[in-house]
Amino acid sequence: MKQTVNSWNRLPAILLALILCLMLGGCGLTRGNEQANIDQAVRTVEEQYGIHLTVTKKNPFPGGVSCDVTVRCDELPGKGIRVFWFDDQNPVNTDYIYMKYGEEAYHRIQAVSERVFPGVKMVTYDDCYNHFPAEWYDRNTTLEEYLQHNDFCINFIFSEIYDEQTMREQFDKAVDAFLADGINGEHLNLYCMKTPQKAADVKTFSYIPRQEDVMLIKDSNDVAMQAVMGVTYDFQEYSEHRGEKGAVVIY
Repeated sequence: MKQTVNSWNRLPAILLALILCLMLGGCGLTRGNEQANIDQAVRTVEEQYGIHLTVTKKNPFPGGVSCDVTVRCDELPGKGIRVFWFDDQNPVNTDYIYMKYGEEAYHRIQAVSERVFPGVKMVTYDDCYNHFPAEWYDRNTTLEEYLQHNDFCINFIFSEIYDEQTMREQFDKAVDAFLADGINGEHLNLYCMKTPQKAADVKTFSYIPRQEDVMLIKDSNDVAMQAVMGVTYDFQEYSEHRGEKGAVVIY
């Protein structure tokens, strides 16, 4: 009798799990990640970078995408690399180059930042989703090339308020220092916060986070003044066009 009662007690949980599986399947969350597509996407990355990959984890809820898996390779021990392929109308994406060079890139950027603005907060994030780069890298890509061709957005948080001329000078100072060290970037932002406490509230990272993991300034009212790169310029392009209208915007 006791065994029968226990079986009946487990029945609601079993039914709930069954209903959940049906709901997820019906919504398409569990669809996708067919083995043939995974094999094709992984093979594409292997050929691109000249490496051998082993799948360690599959997204259980791929939502219909062709491939969403985590892999490993001997060249980057202990690191999980993501291989993502939406469908055959889109390219295969991977964060392999970030996993390979991201830590070194951060330390290079941090070193320049400390030389230019000692003690000033710096946050660099990857201005692309999930470290999937806009640039197409390959097996020959070096750290120096990664530092020249990337989606980095470098931000400085000042606890004091400058006038507009000083902001322009600080902006040029930062651009020149990074370029002199072989570092390019997609965006540069300088923020003067209204109070030292507002600057202290900004969260920093000891690595280059994903764009979606960063909420740099929680409230725009906390900013007294900021200088941002013109939308069409990276650091190198800005250096070639500095002084032109719109090369840097201060407000």
